[in-house]
Amino acid sequence: ALDCAKRLVDKTSVLNRRTLDLLSAKCYFYYARIFELNNMLDTIRPFLHSRLRTATLRNDFEGTAVLINLLLRNYLHYNLYSQAQKLVLKSVFPDHASNNEWARYLYYIGKYFYIES
Repeated sequence: ALDCAKRLVDKTSVLNRRTLDLLSAKCYFYYARIFELNNMLDTIRPFLHSRLRTATLRNDFEGTAVLINLLLRNYLHYNLYSQAQKLVLKSVFPDHASNNEWARYLYYIGKYFYIES
């Protein structure tokens, strides 16, 4: 599954098409999920940061929302609360993201504030 996910993410990253934005957002989610199930979640963090930069520059709203949620999930999993706070303060969650992504974002924000208080 990991090899298949890597190939799929590589393929969608190489193709610079706006029509693939929704597909690439789903690919990022499942790619990170496979790493999480294999207990290798810490190794994917630099990849998520680079993809977030790219998605933000391309105005890919769904990809940006998914990647912010994945990074928040990663930070909270490893108790990196200061990095989670920096991500929340310095990034802007896209207004046009889906309701599912908004729900995940608000869940992770709520979890962060609960732990910090």
